[in-house]
Order: sequence, then C-alpha cells, then structure tokens
Amino acid sequence: MRITSVITLALAVLVLTPASFASDEIILKGGDAGLAEVVSTTEDSVQIRYILPDGPTATIGLKASQLDPNNFYTVRNNHMEKTLENHLKLAKFCIENELFSRARLQINMAREIDEAKVEMVINDSEVKEEIAERLLRYVARELKTGNMAEAEKWLNVLLTRAPETKAAEIARENLSKVEEAREARQAKEAEDRAAAIEAEQDAEAKDKAEKREQALAPIYKHLDAGEKMTGQALREKNSSKQKKALEAAGMHFEAAVKQVVALRKKIGDHPELDQLEQECKDNAVKCYINAGNIDLSKSSFNNANKWAQRAQRVDPNNPAVADFRNRVAMAAASSNRWGRR
Repeated sequence: MRITSVITLALAVLVLTPASFASDEIILKGGDAGLAEVVSTTEDSVQIRYILPDGPTATIGLKASQLDPNNFYTVRNNHMEKTLENHLKLAKFCIENELFSRARLQINMAREIDEAKVEMVINDSEVKEEIAERLLRYVARELKTGNMAEAEKWLNVLLTRAPETKAAEIARENLSKVEEAREARQAKEAEDRAAAIEAEQDAEAKDKAEKREQALAPIYKHLDAGEKMTGQALREKNSSKQKKALEAAGMHFEAAVKQVVALRKKIGDHPELDQLEQECKDNAVKCYINAGNIDLSKSSFNNANKWAQRAQRVDPNNPAVADFRNRVAMAAASSNRWGRR
C-alpha cells in the first residue's frame, strides 16, 4: 500500500480517537484531518499515535511536507523544547512556507533567549537575501491577486529590513503598483464622500456634511503626504536618507492626529474621526519603528531607543511599540554595549 494511502487510512480512523487520548488535530495538505496523540516532533516530522477501530493503538510518522504548513507549525510549536535552535529552525520553516507573521513570532521568542545570536543569524548576507527573495515572491503573488494591503505590509518589511538586497531592488519596482492602488482607493473614498453629500436631501444636513468635509480636508492632506513620504523612504537605499524620510512621514501622521483631536473638540465624537485618528497613529508608529529598526540593525541602541520613545508618545498602548522597546532592550543587554552609541 502506498504511504499516502496509509496516511489517509490512518486519518480516517483518527476521528474515532477518544478526546481523553488525543490532544492534537492533524491536517494533511489535501485537507484530510483527524485527532491523534503527538508522541514526538522534530524540525521536519511528527510522530503520532492513534486508536484503531478494533481497539489497539498504532503509531505513524509524518513528514512536515505531508502536513498543512499551519498545522505542522502549531503541532511543532506546542510540543518542541523552547530552545534557541528550535525557534530559529521553526522560523526557517515558516519563511519557507510563507508564514511570515509566525516566523516573526518565533524570531522574537529566540531573541528572548539570545538577542545577539539571533541578530548575527538573520543579518547574515545569504540568510537575508533568501528571506528577501521569499518575501518578494509572496508580495508579487499578493499584488497579482489584488490583496494590496497584505502586499504593502510585507513590502514595507522587505524594504526597511533588507534594503540592500537584490530582491529589494526588484521590490522597489512594485512600489508604484501599491501606490497606484492606494491613490485609486483614496480617490474612490473622496468620490463616495462627495456623492453622499450631493445625495443629501435635507439642506441643513447637506450644509453640515459639507462643512465636515472641509474640516477633514487638512487631515487627509497630511495623511496623503505621509503616505507619499513613506513611499519615498522605501525607495531610498541610503539608510540615513531613509530614516529622515521616515521621520518626515511620521511627523505628517502626527500632525494629522493633532488635527483630528482639535476637530473632535469642535464637532464632538464621530466614527470617522476615531478611524482616522487610529490610522494616523498606526502609520506614525510604523514609521518610527522602521527608522528604529535601521539603527537597531547597526547596534545603535541609544538611537533605536529614541525612536521607540517617539513611537510610544504617539500611541502608548500600541503593542508594536512595547514589542520594539523589548527588542531594543534585549539587544542592548545581550551585547552589553548600552550607551556606547
């Protein structure tokens, strides 16, 4: 019997495994799934035990390549010993399978063990190039399917974390597609707002809506300027110029936040204002953290911490700020060079 048939047969009886015996769901790439007890895992395999219909148990080994990537990640993460090596190897698996958010999580957990070692590994030129190439392929596919938000998110990561790679050179060419999509979206939103005002039948309500749109105009102006400046930063190859552009973008977003706060005092609470304020805060925080990442990659810990402080002043409750401050602190402690730069 072929191994795929054995696995399918095994999974067919996994659903009969009592809950008291089984604790994990096992999902094959094809979608077949069932419950089993995980006996052990390695960086590229899982060994499971399950109950056969006639009562006895059976054990089978599955390669990571035979499982749904997300499922292997969950099983491996739940059962592996939390060592530096295991975190980095699981991060590598995630990158190879385009689970980039989960790769970032594993790298952060590895940093908690040995920040200096992690930075040495991920800043290796060959490793960085491989990661950048995989990110580029992922971004290109997301662009093709029209998922602009996801494409833009990881394009930012690629161009701020690995701007000197060959993949980054190609990625810069994709920026125009992202920017065109963003500008089209913004134009559509402006048209929709104008159409809503025009369609308003009540004269008083229409006048109120027009005044609100006029009041919002300076906010959108800063928001648009910040997004354009962010694009300029991503095109920069020189890290100093990139940081300056990111800072300028962040200041535009901060200015927009201040105008939102001022407008709220005049007209009161409004859902659109809340949404705008959070969007501008998120963008400013992202700019300052990206600038800080540039300094962090060069072990300039004091400067990285200053960027973290700026981000925290914008939005103290943003989890990305706390995460970045922890990374700066761990990096400084690991290298024992706090205050030297």
